[in-house]
Amino acid sequence: MGPGKEQIRLLTPGDIRAVERLLNTSEYVYQRFTLEELPNQLKYYPAVGAFHGNSLYGFLLSQVLSIPCAWIGGFGVSWTESTRYLDILYRLLEQLASQLILRGVRYLHYSGNDARARASRICGATTARHSPLSPRRIRTS
Repeated sequence: MGPGKEQIRLLTPGDIRAVERLLNTSEYVYQRFTLEELPNQLKYYPAVGAFHGNSLYGFLLSQVLSIPCAWIGGFGVSWTESTRYLDILYRLLEQLASQLILRGVRYLHYSGNDARARASRICGATTARHSPLSPRRIRTS
């Protein structure tokens, strides 16, 4: 579908069913919350979604733990969009960053099960990505 048909917007509790559908049907999901916690995730923490029309094909949720820091609480893309996951992540991150900055967040952290990232942390190396949240960087841990 062409870029003109795409909409990236804030997710609300009204989008719970769409997020649950992606969580239940896609293998391309990172999730730090239970389905029972999802309503509060969408109610209290900024989250964004990528839509084709009314169909959600990507989401990015945050979990603010302690200002000025927040954590990525969840990310997912549909099976059909899985080859474009990095492009979708960057577009969602750009939108989420603006919402987090309004709430005083300056650093966004990610904690995952990537063996290479874990090994670099154990060896004392720092893994960092350029951050839209501040001129410095997104710190991954």
